[in-house]
Amino acid sequence: MTDADDMGMSVAPIQSIPPGRGTALLLQHCAWLGSVDDARPPASERLQQALGGELTRFLLGALAEHDHGVARSRSRPPDG
Repeated sequence: MTDADDMGMSVAPIQSIPPGRGTALLLQHCAWLGSVDDARPPASERLQQALGGELTRFLLGALAEHDHGVARSRSRPPDG
């Protein structure tokens, strides 16, 4: 194996990053992301409330068919 110095690169020493605003903000965002799922109803329920049951079933059915078609075309061997 070749050292980084042998390749003309310098390596920065590993330093401990003191906790500060960045760390606190990252932890706050992670906590917020974890709580978002608990606070919002599933997308299908929100769609049903906004569009009604019939249109929601139509849209979700079309999306599911599209997903299956895409998955099939990716798994199919190339022609030729």
